[in-house]
Amino acid sequence: MNIKFIPSMPYENFVINILPKLSGVDVLVLAFGIVDEVIYEKEHQTQHGVLRELSLLSRNLECVVLAGIVTHLGNKKYRSIVVLDEGKILGIVDQIFVLSPFSAGKEISIFEHEKLGRFGVAVDDDVASSEVQKLFEKYAVDVVFNLHDKTTSKSETAYRVMSYNRF
Repeated sequence: MNIKFIPSMPYENFVINILPKLSGVDVLVLAFGIVDEVIYEKEHQTQHGVLRELSLLSRNLECVVLAGIVTHLGNKKYRSIVVLDEGKILGIVDQIFVLSPFSAGKEISIFEHEKLGRFGVAVDDDVASSEVQKLFEKYAVDVVFNLHDKTTSKSETAYRVMSYNRF
């Protein structure tokens, strides 16, 4: 599995300097801070929203894209990871265990994929929760992708990929 992690940088730098060099990637992981925040109400009103751009990126690269984003729904703000595959949004995972000013998500998402098998996605320190680990174990995930928002997280790393055997 070819996984490419892109550290936080302005989206324009990613498009100009990194994107032209990407090929043969199975999973593209974009750190928090690359793409703009998503305001759902505005996202549905435009043809050129953040989620549309990520969808096109995933389709053009023919790969899974995981992108750390901040999302807004009404007056609530979430730290999230959008998961896309070949142009389709598979899901948006919100962090469950959060501190203000963010709102808490409600569930962990597990995905099935032809190449990756069954995989889980965890935002920031959710992966350290025993409840989350038990769910990943219960559903026999093959791999867990974990992104950290370096602006608010105490983690030393911006992302981790963990095999099921670590649980």
